[in-house]
Amino acid sequence: MRKLTGIAAAPGLAVGEVRMIPRRPAGITRSVQAPHQEKALYEAARILAKDELAAISERAQEADRDIFVFQQVMLDDAGLNRAVMEEIDSGAAAADAVERAGEVYAQRLREVEDAYISQRAADVYDVCRRVADILDGRPRERLYLTRPAIVLADEILPSDLIT
Repeated sequence: MRKLTGIAAAPGLAVGEVRMIPRRPAGITRSVQAPHQEKALYEAARILAKDELAAISERAQEADRDIFVFQQVMLDDAGLNRAVMEEIDSGAAAADAVERAGEVYAQRLREVEDAYISQRAADVYDVCRRVADILDGRPRERLYLTRPAIVLADEILPSDLIT
C-alpha cells in the first residue's frame, strides 16, 4: 500500500483508484529560434488555443462557459501579449515567454483582495499552459474519468474538469 499526503478537497478518508492529472515535466529544454519566428509560433499557438477553448466552451455546462470565454479574452489581452513579445525579444522561446508572462499576470491577480478576481489567476495560468503545451507539441488531453477515482494534481485547473 502506498500512502500519499497533500491537501484534500473534501474531508475524510479515501480508498480507491488514483488518477493523476498529467503536467509538463519541469526543466524541459526548448530550442530558441529567431525572435520573428518565435513570435509567429506564439501567434499560431494563440489562435489554436482560442479555437480549442471555443470548442471546450460549447461542451461545458452553461455555468462553466464564462470561464472559457474569459480564457479566450485573456488570449487577446494587449498587456499579456506585449509581455510575451518582450520576453521573446529578450531571447526566450515562445513557450517560455508565455509561461513567464502568464505567471506574472497570475501573480498580480492572486494579490487582488477581491476573491472573484484573485481566483481568475488559475484561468490565466490554465490558458498560458495551454498555449505552452501547443508550442511544445504536447497533447492537451485532460483527465477523463469513467468511474469514481481519487484525483491527484499540484493544482486542478478549469480545463482539467471539462472533457
